[in-house]
Amino acid sequence: DQTQIMSERAKVRQKVQDGTYDGGKYISTPLMKKMLGRAEEMRHDPRTQALYSQKDDPMWFYEVTDNFHRQLMLEEFGFSKDDVEEVLDEFYSCRYHYQNHPEMQEYLKTLTHVKYDITGDGPIDIGEDIVNTTKDLQVYNLDAQHVNFGKYITDAKNEGKPLVIFAGSMT
Repeated sequence: DQTQIMSERAKVRQKVQDGTYDGGKYISTPLMKKMLGRAEEMRHDPRTQALYSQKDDPMWFYEVTDNFHRQLMLEEFGFSKDDVEEVLDEFYSCRYHYQNHPEMQEYLKTLTHVKYDITGDGPIDIGEDIVNTTKDLQVYNLDAQHVNFGKYITDAKNEGKPLVIFAGSMT
């Protein structure tokens, strides 16, 4: 059973990489667009906005969003309670699944949660030697001033200073 699940996931990953992913077990591409569009409408609904405004807390925003997505899947799109977790997993993974699908990429760019999402892959790969990189990395000091990363590294080496880099999100 676990082997079959892993095999299915490998097939999906290959389709994603090839750009041939065109819907999953529960949600076809046209249905995904319809579901995303409806979720976008609900996100902007005054009642949903009133719920978001009750707390200034990221976990609260997640709960509100997850609740209206569940409502959509069960009540408007008719999925069963038995399938809703898998349906939501497919729905929440659509940006990954459609990353090489030009039509869906264009559609996704119109959605609020994508348009204003500032997360993403950075310029550094896992395991990459950043001390000897030639990439122009956007680095800021503790005063939020841009620092030329290459110069910073060179100066530390030339002056025999230890190099310590604390990395994280601006948010």
